[in-house]
Amino acid sequence: MTTSDQTLDYYDRNTAAYVQSTVGVDFHVLRGYFLKYIPSGGTILDLGCGSGRDSKAFLDAGYQVISVDGSEKMCRAAERLIEQPVLNCRFQDYLPEKQLDGIWACASLLHISVEEIHTVIKRLTPFLKSKACFYMSFKYGSFTGIRDGRYYSDLTPQAFREKILYDIPELASSEEFVTHDVRAGRKAEQWLNEYLIRKP
Repeated sequence: MTTSDQTLDYYDRNTAAYVQSTVGVDFHVLRGYFLKYIPSGGTILDLGCGSGRDSKAFLDAGYQVISVDGSEKMCRAAERLIEQPVLNCRFQDYLPEKQLDGIWACASLLHISVEEIHTVIKRLTPFLKSKACFYMSFKYGSFTGIRDGRYYSDLTPQAFREKILYDIPELASSEEFVTHDVRAGRKAEQWLNEYLIRKP
């Protein structure tokens, strides 16, 4: 079993518990920073939608949303929440069918290797419209490997620039935040939040 398979198997086996622990988490502040770059009614790709929490928030706010997740069971759970289809596809294999006003990859790309993260971002960038926003978040640090049954690529701001953005000149870093985990009992955990803009 590859590290990617192991991670997807984890989410397939723990779908109910994961949905319960994340679907109600308040992410309106981070979403707000993202949405200021997205035109009213614009098209957002929720890459690694998990429970569907953020897809639902975007839909409720009037945006067009494409939801994708690598875990089949997580896709079915998200579909029940957002009441529209969710595509079951690995990030490494996914290509959009239309131009996008934004990509929201909240705590999702961190589950593939740094090399794969770079490749996925580079493949998706041409599908971003001019001035579109690409948001992504990672656990803050330098660990790479299996942790709690899943593969993680933790990143610092410097590592993100050096290992991810080094040859993607079409993207410019707009905003960068290090935040604490908002889930109960996990405030000590830190997250790196990156907001990238497609250059005109």
